[in-house]
Amino acid sequence: MTLQVLVAEDSPTQAAALQHHLEAAGYGVTLARDGAAALELAQGASFDLVLSDIVMPGLDGFELCRRIKADPELQRLPVVLLTSLADPMEVVRALEVGADNFLRKPYDPDQLATRLRTILVQRDVRAAGRLQMGVEILLLGRRFSITSERQQILDLLVATFEDLVVTNRQLRVREDELAAAQIALEEQLRAVGVERERLQGVLAALPEAMVIVDGHGRVTGASEASEHLLGLPPEQMVGRPLHEVCRVVDRSGAPTASIAALRDDAARGEAIVVSSGFDTYVARPRVGPVPVVLHAAPVRRGAAGPADVVVMLREVGGLAYHDPVTRLPNHILFADRLTRAVEGSAARGWLTALLVVKLDRVELVAETMGQAAGDQLLAAVAARLVDLLAAPELTDLADIPSGGHLGAGALGVAMPGIRREVDAVRFGHQLAERLSGSYRVADVEVTCTASVGVAVTARREPVADLLRSARSAAAAAEGRGGPSVEVFDPSTRLRTATWLRAEADLRVAIQRGQLRLHYQPEVALATGTSVGAEALARWQDPERGLVGPADFIPLAEETGLIVEIGRWALVEACRQAARWRAALPGGREFMVSVNLSARQLEDPQLLAHVSQTLAETGLDARSLVLEITESVLARDLASATQVLGRLRALGVRIGLDDFGTGYSSLLYVRSLPVDLLKVDRAFVAGIGERAEDLAVIRATVQLAHALGLMVVAEGVETEAQRLELLDVGCDLAQGHLFSRALTPGDLERWWRGAGRRTSVRRATPPPRR
Repeated sequence: MTLQVLVAEDSPTQAAALQHHLEAAGYGVTLARDGAAALELAQGASFDLVLSDIVMPGLDGFELCRRIKADPELQRLPVVLLTSLADPMEVVRALEVGADNFLRKPYDPDQLATRLRTILVQRDVRAAGRLQMGVEILLLGRRFSITSERQQILDLLVATFEDLVVTNRQLRVREDELAAAQIALEEQLRAVGVERERLQGVLAALPEAMVIVDGHGRVTGASEASEHLLGLPPEQMVGRPLHEVCRVVDRSGAPTASIAALRDDAARGEAIVVSSGFDTYVARPRVGPVPVVLHAAPVRRGAAGPADVVVMLREVGGLAYHDPVTRLPNHILFADRLTRAVEGSAARGWLTALLVVKLDRVELVAETMGQAAGDQLLAAVAARLVDLLAAPELTDLADIPSGGHLGAGALGVAMPGIRREVDAVRFGHQLAERLSGSYRVADVEVTCTASVGVAVTARREPVADLLRSARSAAAAAEGRGGPSVEVFDPSTRLRTATWLRAEADLRVAIQRGQLRLHYQPEVALATGTSVGAEALARWQDPERGLVGPADFIPLAEETGLIVEIGRWALVEACRQAARWRAALPGGREFMVSVNLSARQLEDPQLLAHVSQTLAETGLDARSLVLEITESVLARDLASATQVLGRLRALGVRIGLDDFGTGYSSLLYVRSLPVDLLKVDRAFVAGIGERAEDLAVIRATVQLAHALGLMVVAEGVETEAQRLELLDVGCDLAQGHLFSRALTPGDLERWWRGAGRRTSVRRATPPPRR
């Protein structure tokens, strides 16, 4: 007859295992999913033994045993509890509820079958009425009777305490082993510390960017050179996933093969190299993508195989593609990045903006204070630019903005992926404002002004055209003076091309001696006598004939040719004036006026050139008047005042041309090193039409005379204008009333003839007001 076992187990896996082992031992098995189900089955059917897990939801093993033992019909049914005996108090509780035996988890299947067979045999002995013997034990202050059929519990209890003794001994042995291991570990840590210090020394000395990665893809070390390439100091890389510190992109800026995949490939085999040329880039937030070649090699540790991987990143071209002063990409590398920016943005239907920043003091500082000082200023400006490119708000406007050095004191910024042109213009204003200001150069405070040109394109436009447009806009911004921004208008591209051709023609004209000086006489209003002339440049073009200054002087200003033209004009005018002073009747009082441009005033060789010209031509310094316009003062009043003061110290006179049209005022003229004021022709033209114009002239004359300055009126066209100017006390005048600008030969004939005194009129002057 097959013995029947009721198994209470809430775990389906454990229940299936018990059923399998018991049925293999010849028992019949009925499964109950918990204690409540087992109690119900026990009350409704006949079983030979109950095998129950202790930990079950609802009715656990202890409570199931207590209820079976409390039921007169079931109390002789043996109950075996399954437990791990993690807590000795479980034994006490099992004794309280009347359990017949324990079975330790995990159990051995043979042990399980033997234990159940023994319990069932004891049940049969009891049923036969044999003498039962037992003992009484005291456990934790409580008495328990252990009958012979429950002797296994006592055995198990003793065995449990024996296990505890053995475990205690094992713990002591393990404790000794751990102490020895700790000593060994401390020795290893000291060795690792020494090795780490040695490794840090090696990494610090490496000129290349190198990153060491462990088997989990985290950075464990980095060379100091990696900070320049990756934009993070080594200590901030350590412990971070490699893909967070090194993002690899392709030409379009899209992520390329995972750097982690590169690490895994290297870990499985030998050293490998990824990419060459301008194909693979490391994305940098400050200066844009940097073209690199990636090397990866495994670090083997004996037979255990590769543990770490060394990744080396070498910038394509290295320093050859970076400006050594600014550490920014040079014009070659910047042009490559700009090309990729234009192509990538156009493919996605976005805009690319190019900003060219021109700095007005870099070349001047280099020429006056030395090249090292100029480099120091340029490096300081570039450092500010890099900080601006790293600003968080900029990343919301563009993908990955990048900077570069374009040469001649100009910097460039490429902004791919912008949505609106106005965003580029706003950033241009930030550049103009933040890059302008004071810089400490060679223990001297230098004020630098930045002018920004902006060009925006939505198509795959040639980079050369985009650069030309942005440079043209920057030159226009620079001509306006002060920190300013100019946006290139595509509609002016044709005009720009025309100007480029005109520039080439103007260079040829200078080389071939096609420039001429004409002279417009200046007359003393009180006597009607000519006292000198203003030298005015003309271009004798073989095809177009005589070209006036309005058609080529602005071009010369923008291209810088005005410096060369100005030097030629100064020498020619001084030589001619010296000849006239010696040859013309009354010529010993002859004064010649020569215009100085803003670029000439910034020329560090200006002072030496004026001094040398006076010496070589023999012209008396008091016979030379150097005229500047108010726009020159607007660019940099402090610097202009300093240069004019040095020129005046040579003995030459300084004239302020176009007075009253813009920047200057009557109040601050007294602080300027000037000798005469030229009233702009716009005020003279208003005489007789606008009373306020004459009032301005009268106030100018009164203030100038109070300061010991002479006043010259330009553009005198009518006799009425001459008489009014005479009435308010104006000293000198020039205009078509007296003579147009003449060639040197015509001026000599005019001077020697009646023309010198033709300005005297017999008309009665108007009554004084």
